[in-house]
Amino acid sequence: MKTYRCLIHGSLRKHLAEILEAKRCFEANGIQVLSPPSEIAVGEDAGFVFFPGEQGLDPRLVEIRFLEKLKSLDRDGFSYFVCPDGYLGPSAAYELGLALAYGIPCYFSAELVGHPAFVPSNMVIDAASLGRRIVRHGLPQPRPGRSVMEIFRSWRRLVAEKTSIAAGGIIEHTDRRGRRTILLVRTHKWHDRFSVVGGKVKPDETLRQALRREIREETGLEASVGRHLCTFDQLRGSGYYRPETHHVFVDYVARVQTRRVRLNEEAEGSVWLPAAIALRDLPLEPNARRTVEAYIQTTAAT
Repeated sequence: MKTYRCLIHGSLRKHLAEILEAKRCFEANGIQVLSPPSEIAVGEDAGFVFFPGEQGLDPRLVEIRFLEKLKSLDRDGFSYFVCPDGYLGPSAAYELGLALAYGIPCYFSAELVGHPAFVPSNMVIDAASLGRRIVRHGLPQPRPGRSVMEIFRSWRRLVAEKTSIAAGGIIEHTDRRGRRTILLVRTHKWHDRFSVVGGKVKPDETLRQALRREIREETGLEASVGRHLCTFDQLRGSGYYRPETHHVFVDYVARVQTRRVRLNEEAEGSVWLPAAIALRDLPLEPNARRTVEAYIQTTAAT
């Protein structure tokens, strides 16, 4: 079952009760709420509300940690803005701008007043209804009326167009008898299908550094990144395709010395198999299938 994740935004000082009620509504529908992390506030300083583990921290650091969670949301993540009076304070307005720039779906408890953000009417919805809607049908997509379609297109071009580069590929292990297997992981991101390990490249990383980091974080393995395997754009129909984002995948072959995997929270399970058997028997997401095919073809040629 797919797991959705969200952040709840709004004035904790003014609307804490409404924010916590939204948290309960989402969690009742199996949606993971990354923030607020608790229903118990432990302090307040100059209008800034703290939760357990945040006492004594600089409010700016707490906000940065919140924004890190915002940036970590993937295609099954969303932001919910609690604004009973239609007003967003400076912090929430700033967070909204970043969420839109990251391409994160944003929903609102009330129609915004005095704010220039473009919000289609179907994105204004109470938390209980939104939670039920997501569980049954997935994340609602913007449905602007015909009269504002040009505004909608301009808004999407402004806030959502971006390029995302990801490093990934085949993790390969060869045992003492020369038998070669590859690692595939099953993830919520790909609707419980199997995929390769990988992730977005950070600004201060090379592609190979990013892949080594992703392998270490997701599997606990230390890898030696070898030959380039393939580079391709996000495939339509993969279940992860977003027309407003240009995804580029750069895949390599990475070798490891052990098959002892320690998965983090991003994966549900893993399997080591010969590549041909994985291609034949596993429910692979389309991008991973393309990478495994390229691996089989190029490995046979070497």
